[in-house]
Amino acid sequence: MRKVNLVAAAVVAIGASTANAVVLAQLDPVALDTVGQSTSGTTPASIDFVNHLSYAVDVYWINYSADRVFYKTLGATSDYVQPTYITHPWIIAKAGSGDTLAQGTGTLITGFLAVTPDSAGLGPDIANIGANIGTVPEPASWALLVTGFGLIGIAARRRVRSAAA
Repeated sequence: MRKVNLVAAAVVAIGASTANAVVLAQLDPVALDTVGQSTSGTTPASIDFVNHLSYAVDVYWINYSADRVFYKTLGATSDYVQPTYITHPWIIAKAGSGDTLAQGTGTLITGFLAVTPDSAGLGPDIANIGANIGTVPEPASWALLVTGFGLIGIAARRRVRSAAA
């Protein structure tokens, strides 16, 4: 039993020591473009926009008046870190796809909203453009899963041995 407790403690310590940046969920860009609006500029944050696409994209902030503000054209397979605030929505459109400053125009790809304040010390949130990377569990999650199955196996094995005795 003591060995099992040590293994569980080691897994908890591994999970606690992996302070990784948060991978942001991709949001519906049409909904953000239609109803999205910045509401407060009090909690600083950062987003690392990572373009996994083979073409350039434009990065837009949705301001306090619900209007698009152009920030940067991000080249194919490149990235950059953008200072922002927790309540500020961002949308991504295909570069050169029309009058992308006007709401409802351009080829919208995805949207993001920062969730981690800079004061948390985790680094910028990661905004993966054109990649479904966010659904892959982190190593700490895998370690907890494997440990859980191991503990279930040990408990089942002990139950079989005690029933046989």
